Amino acid sequence: MPTDCKPNTYMSPSENTTCHEAWYTVRLILSAEPGSDLEPMNGHEYKLAVDTGDGSFWFYAKDFVQCIKLNIPAEFLDDMEDSIVCDWSDATAEFKQKYALRAVIPASTAPIRELRSLDYYDGGSLNVARWPASRACDIPFVAPMWDWVNGKPGYMGDYKLRFARVLAMAVDKETAAQGNDGNLGMGVPGYRAPWQNTSSADRVTFFDILNEGVGLVSKPMCLFMRLLAPNGHRLAHANQRVQSFVYYGVGSPCGYLRPGDEKIMTPDCTAPLYIFPDLLNGNSYRWWSLQLLSLTLLEPLNANPNYATLEPTDWLQRRIPIKEANDGTGTLNGIRVMFDSGSMSSVLPQWILRIIWTQWFHMQAEQYPNTSAQWLYHHRDFSKHDILFEFRDCFGKVELVRCNAQEFLTSPWAAPGPQGGTMACLVQSATETSIDLLDEPWILGLNFFWAAMLRLDATHRGDRPIPGQSTPYIQFAPQRIVRNGQKVAGPWDLELHAHLPPRMQATLRGQPELLV
Repeated sequence: MPTDCKPNTYMSPSENTTCHEAWYTVRLILSAEPGSDLEPMNGHEYKLAVDTGDGSFWFYAKDFVQCIKLNIPAEFLDDMEDSIVCDWSDATAEFKQKYALRAVIPASTAPIRELRSLDYYDGGSLNVARWPASRACDIPFVAPMWDWVNGKPGYMGDYKLRFARVLAMAVDKETAAQGNDGNLGMGVPGYRAPWQNTSSADRVTFFDILNEGVGLVSKPMCLFMRLLAPNGHRLAHANQRVQSFVYYGVGSPCGYLRPGDEKIMTPDCTAPLYIFPDLLNGNSYRWWSLQLLSLTLLEPLNANPNYATLEPTDWLQRRIPIKEANDGTGTLNGIRVMFDSGSMSSVLPQWILRIIWTQWFHMQAEQYPNTSAQWLYHHRDFSKHDILFEFRDCFGKVELVRCNAQEFLTSPWAAPGPQGGTMACLVQSATETSIDLLDEPWILGLNFFWAAMLRLDATHRGDRPIPGQSTPYIQFAPQRIVRNGQKVAGPWDLELHAHLPPRMQATLRGQPELLV
């Protein structure tokens, strides 16, 4: 079987989600060798959250305990730890039930190779341990795949993904309350924090697992990610091939075949945009990040606007330039943003959100939510609107990404409280200064992924990409197809190809563009 038939990782949103639980998970089936300490758990399913904002993966350890972060400035800690651990005696009955049912992994009897703490931007804090990558300690899973012939999710019984045993021994309460069984980091390949002195052979990232595998995946350092907004009604009535997925392989895995057509239409991809090195360490890459120069809401001025142009007779542009220079040149400096599928919302400077609140949402300025925990909301329909993201890459190339505004500015959830309306996945940082420092980018979260599909390519097969030698890049494709200025397909029309993967489809239909 050609390699393109197998490298698809099936993924689905968590069921019964709220706005704080909309995790997209890869489902892995444990398949340990005879005699392994994990053999009694063979066949158990583990759901790992797909997270492009983190490079590491981890599973919950059996009997994991609570981690409480101490709110003490680093200069006062001296030799003290910055967190304490305790049991779950203060947890609710609902949490304890979830704790008892969670799929976990026992610690190995082998010596621990390394113990580290792992902190997330949202305040999450974990103590994680890793064991050496070896057959005695590894966690083998049957690899999930997309069955092209039958058009449904499946698993490969003859191929295993061998994860190093990396376990969360202590976890903060908010992280532990989430519904997944661990985290699957898909940050830039080569970034292996919090682990030190590790290489691809240690298999501490998912990219390392693929790179050190048996060679089934032809491009293990390149993935194509497509996420659909949680919508049970649309999903129930959609074709089985309409899926959220992560794809490792050659070409475009999804498109739209209009009835009667012989050629598959695929969304138009942008040119490669090369990401920036780490803000603190310019010799390495950490985030899938670009510079955001502006945001523009396109409001239609008639019932049938041209979605391929910016004609003033069709569109009113409400543009938000970001950090425009004051020297009269019109130069935009922008803000650094990362693309984070593990973030429930996009986190942007408050001044940008206030403009969106008043000029885009048509809300009163004095009604703006003043707490970081509160998402924005509105009462508008953006189904006819477009949104333009203006990005600049590390080489100075500027690219416009045009998408449906509805997916970015709305959500499946109603706003709580008497005001009603729809929640928007937009939130300000806990403090304007904490995330505005030079060591952390702002965040384009799940709502951006609902509007656009992303190809993330590390451009190398070595231990890590080196600035100046191999620069990872991003390509964007809107979750729609526009032909002759009109939308002919939206997110719920784009399907994984029927019966054959991209390589075979390209040959069968005489469409070499499917391999791009």
